[in-house]
Amino acid sequence: VRTGVALSDGARRVATPLTTVTGDATARPGDVAAAVAALVAEHAAALVVVGWPLGLSGREGAAAHTARAFAEALAGRVDVPV
Repeated sequence: VRTGVALSDGARRVATPLTTVTGDATARPGDVAAAVAALVAEHAAALVVVGWPLGLSGREGAAAHTARAFAEALAGRVDVPV
């Protein structure tokens, strides 16, 4: 699984791609979260936005559950809002 990481400008209007973190976010969300947490610290991020992939019906599916697990794992590793 690849997780894209981007940084926004100070006004939070434009996001620019930074890197891709590779890891198994489904089986081990903490591994990917640790890598993203290091980037949060390195770039002094003020907050983290995690995408919420909903199905065409508007309901949460497997991808949304994975995103939630990742966000929870990341929130436990950073001192900024997730």
